[in-house]
This record gives sequence, structure tokens and C-alpha cells, in this order.
Amino acid sequence: QTKIALVVLDSCGIIREVADPIKELASKATGIPTERILVSATHTHSAPSTWPALGSRIDPEYVAL
Repeated sequence: QTKIALVVLDSCGIIREVADPIKELASKATGIPTERILVSATHTHSAPSTWPALGSRIDPEYVAL
């Protein structure tokens, strides 16, 4: 059997520099290889920003969380 993981963030979007460390953490916690982990965003405009889009600034505390 093949295991996969779907990780969804409540954010407008996500960039690879933020998604890759998330995948590494998820892989260490689950044993699922990073190439079988998908990270996506809901595209909400009310959450803190994880990337500098449309004039927004990255919220480093949210990214670290």
C-alpha cells in the first residue's frame, strides 16, 4: 500500500520556501516520503500571509508556527 499526505493551510497561498520545510516535518512525523506529500492553501484573504502577494507582507510568526 502507498501512503500519501495532504496538508492544507488556511492561507491565501504558499511558496516553496515555506512548503518544503512543512513537508520535511510531516515526513519525519509520519514516515511518508516528501514526494508523496502535497501542501496546498485554501486561498482565504483573512489569514496571515505566508508569501508577499498583492502588497501583503509575510507574517514570520505564522510561518514559524
